[in-house]
Amino acid sequence: MTMPYAEVRELTDEQAIERYDRVAENTVDSLSFWRDELFRRAEAAQTKNMLRFTQWIAGMTAVMTAATIVNVVLFALA
Repeated sequence: MTMPYAEVRELTDEQAIERYDRVAENTVDSLSFWRDELFRRAEAAQTKNMLRFTQWIAGMTAVMTAATIVNVVLFALA
């Protein structure tokens, strides 16, 4: 028996995993399941890389801003 979507959304992660494990005991995995899992892992890795790049760009922006401020101050004193 399936749960209404609203009830599924209210489950904690632990409850959802426990429910998944119970249902998985009575099903057969498929190629689409494994393809979806590989796709999910690839997306997670891509997201992690994008966050790392974003942090790097933010750091470089801070360095460039500081350098610009120093340059303006030095130019004003000259």
